[in-house]
Amino acid sequence: MKNYVGKKVIVGIRPGDIHYLADSDAKSVEGVIEGNIEMVEPVGEELYLHARRAGGVVILRGPPQLDFKINQAIRARVDMGNALFFAPDTGKAI
Repeated sequence: MKNYVGKKVIVGIRPGDIHYLADSDAKSVEGVIEGNIEMVEPVGEELYLHARRAGGVVILRGPPQLDFKINQAIRARVDMGNALFFAPDTGKAI
């Protein structure tokens, strides 16, 4: 990463590293993103939420026991500890 300081990179974050926050949790956590649900995708025992935000669509895991609605505003915390970084010109991992 040292060669990319001050340069643009592509950041990849897996859905499992973006965590839904209940309203009571979202005010006290750093790294919070906000969006509106575009699609709710049940996959086996898991639930994936596709949320639109300013930079595009983010996919995150949601708790399957909650009833999410299309256009519902949600908040999530991004765990950057597992983020992947890619060179924008080649797409190769950094």
